[in-house]
Amino acid sequence: MRIRNTEVKFSFLLFVSLAFLYRDNSIIPQFFSVCLIHELGHAVAISLTGGRIEKIVLSGYGISIIPKRSVISTKSSVLVILSGPLVNILIFLLSLLKFVPHTFGVLNLASGIYNLLPYRCLDGGTLIYTLFSGTVHEYNTMCIVTAVQIIISFCVLTATVLFGTEFIPVLIVSLILFVSDRKK
Repeated sequence: MRIRNTEVKFSFLLFVSLAFLYRDNSIIPQFFSVCLIHELGHAVAISLTGGRIEKIVLSGYGISIIPKRSVISTKSSVLVILSGPLVNILIFLLSLLKFVPHTFGVLNLASGIYNLLPYRCLDGGTLIYTLFSGTVHEYNTMCIVTAVQIIISFCVLTATVLFGTEFIPVLIVSLILFVSDRKK
């Protein structure tokens, strides 16, 4: 679907609906608000760096705001990439000061941390690939990233074994993220 000059894809909604089969339905509106706030952080940073948004993609990995391709500095790219998680973490800090409800703050913290994980489809992975692709350190960096991804999957698997089926959705997502990075 196109809204003005922006392309919007909706496969994300199916993924989220499946994830919420395992969760309390009362947090669904808060979850979507957290996602929106995160992406607005990216959108504001794109605008502040002089960029324009080409498309918004809602996929199984989440929401992505794709800026129009133009020559922008690495510094601007880093600002845009980190702006979403930073906004989430800022809202969490506001919840500690009682300016924002606690559950909403915790959801923002979880979103900020999740998006900083080192997978290409998340902000953390995008940042790593932006900084190291095409450099002499690219191969070693990607080896370290793969090792960290394996450790994350192992930790989630261990949590699933120790604490039960509540971690199965997290395990599935960590494995999907790991496999999707191998295909790129």
